[in-house]
Amino acid sequence: LVGAGINPIIREYTANDTWNKPTDSNFWGALVICVGAGSGGGSGRRGAASTARGGGVGGAGGVFSTRLIRSATLTLSSYSITIGTGSTGGAARTTNDTNGASTSVGGDTSFGSLVIAKGGGIANGGTTATQGGASGGGTAQSTPSRGPYSISGANGGAGSSAGAGGVGATGL
Repeated sequence: LVGAGINPIIREYTANDTWNKPTDSNFWGALVICVGAGSGGGSGRRGAASTARGGGVGGAGGVFSTRLIRSATLTLSSYSITIGTGSTGGAARTTNDTNGASTSVGGDTSFGSLVIAKGGGIANGGTTATQGGASGGGTAQSTPSRGPYSISGANGGAGSSAGAGGVGATGL
């Protein structure tokens, strides 16, 4: 967060917290930047050496959202800051003929309801077939919901049953 008069105050939050609006007469507003958390990758399918067993899908990146908020728009005296947590990778399988484990979505990062950056999408576990990569966090569900103020997270790499998986998209 950046704010105050000619001497900006810069704060980086790595855990949930509360931001208090400055009461200085020269406070003009805040530049808020939020990045949604990524999702972990899915685990691979377990099977005997001669069977089809695909790798898990790669995890996806979260949305990057930013907004310059004028002091007059900051009508509350304080705002909750929520820092999204990345999801863990899918658990390894220990029994043959078992599909890989999927993950959950990455957590959203937000500044009250004024800026919300969605987390990366679910990464599926490996199966006997090739699968597309996990979807990066979407700007349509973020606030603001359009570029250049919100940029989608990168997609994860595909899981393949025929050798190496696909390469994920390049993120920020």
